[in-house]
Amino acid sequence: MLEKSEFKENFKKYSNEYEEFKKYSNEEKDLNRQKKINEIVRYAALNSKFYKKLYSSIDLNDDVDLEKFPIINKDSIKENFEDVVTYNDISKVQLKEYFKSPFDFEKRYLDKYLAFHTSGSTGNPAYIIWGEREFAITTASYYLKLIDLIKSKIKANNDINKIAYIGIMDDYVGGNSWAYSMKNLVNLRMFSVFSPKEELYKQLNEFKPNLLMTKPSLLGELARKQRDGKISLNLKKVIFAGEMISPNDSRDIEKYFGVKASNSYSTCETGPIAFQFNESIEELSIFEDMVYVELVNDNGKRINEYYKEGNIVVTNLYNKTMPFIRYNLADRAFFIPNKVDDRLNKISYILGRGTSFFIFKDLQGKEIKVSEYPFWSLYVPGITRYQVIQKESSTLQIKIQWEENIKEEEKEKVFGAFNKKLYRILDGYKGLKESLQIKYETVSKINPNSAGKIQVTFHL
Repeated sequence: MLEKSEFKENFKKYSNEYEEFKKYSNEEKDLNRQKKINEIVRYAALNSKFYKKLYSSIDLNDDVDLEKFPIINKDSIKENFEDVVTYNDISKVQLKEYFKSPFDFEKRYLDKYLAFHTSGSTGNPAYIIWGEREFAITTASYYLKLIDLIKSKIKANNDINKIAYIGIMDDYVGGNSWAYSMKNLVNLRMFSVFSPKEELYKQLNEFKPNLLMTKPSLLGELARKQRDGKISLNLKKVIFAGEMISPNDSRDIEKYFGVKASNSYSTCETGPIAFQFNESIEELSIFEDMVYVELVNDNGKRINEYYKEGNIVVTNLYNKTMPFIRYNLADRAFFIPNKVDDRLNKISYILGRGTSFFIFKDLQGKEIKVSEYPFWSLYVPGITRYQVIQKESSTLQIKIQWEENIKEEEKEKVFGAFNKKLYRILDGYKGLKESLQIKYETVSKINPNSAGKIQVTFHL
């Protein structure tokens, strides 16, 4: 595992690069990006069986024109995982066993790789691998950009001196690990989204963060607890990720915390992509030195116009362990004009990437509002896909599609692990577990919707 001193060395190295990058002219930024694109594409073609085959008919001697390269998607990655990665010691079979073991932020697959699975919000989780140094660089990138954003707002010995992050602490999802890696650089405290609410309020009051990061629905809930006197936080900045923010939550965050929330956009596959640096404008600035972002129409043709909606296609410029080149995220956005120059480096909030809510009722008929977000991460090896469907105010139907060739004696253990994750969610809401009836159904196949995605959650 990468030692703290080694992590800081990588941080310092990237920090120097970033300071230089900020001084570049637009022409120099384009040259820098082209150099990185050439490097990652040629490396992938040389070291990844998948990309070597995919690019076999393309001349890689000249500067790479990505528009001439094929677009890939999550299915491509899932079906060719061991050929996509660039190291032969990475095994999908081994990873299945690895993901069955208890999660630990300090643990590494084969003692050197960070291994994740995607949240499965489309019912189709994929395995993702990062090298430790690559991961350290992306952490440095995100942290330094946060410093640039708020260093004028926090007056302390450090620009950012107390960060609280609330997320899923016990599963192999990537976003939490990026936050955790910042512990090497700042006073960071992490809290589980499944903590009993009163205990969470107590811990936040004791820690007294000046920057808070979590999903927006929880930020809105915490803002209202500030109003009610349950918590008393002096926040200088709040950041949300993972779902869209509702107008009510946005209003309450600003009203009761006294600050506007900023949107952070990242994925497990690509790392941090973009950030809302201006809290007053719903736009995301792309991390140009870390990723190359394209928008394409449904026919795969690049969109270079403002306000024209398209699919987000990302090329990560650093991850050589598992390259993602022209990767279609299945998210949609549009370019927003840059007031400084004509660079296409600002996009809208992610269109349609939001979270709705289940509205359940307890035994007394009182409504319980539960975000769909935690239900996207119930993935357990042995289950190919699942759907969580609300039938009535106190009834959930869960459809399960088992992996092919799974043995009957294995199903009980897999089902137990799935149930454990499910009840972890329910335990966080007083009276919900007692009132909710859960019905399971085994199905041979869960089909995609008209948009080609497999929808995981359905609420009333």
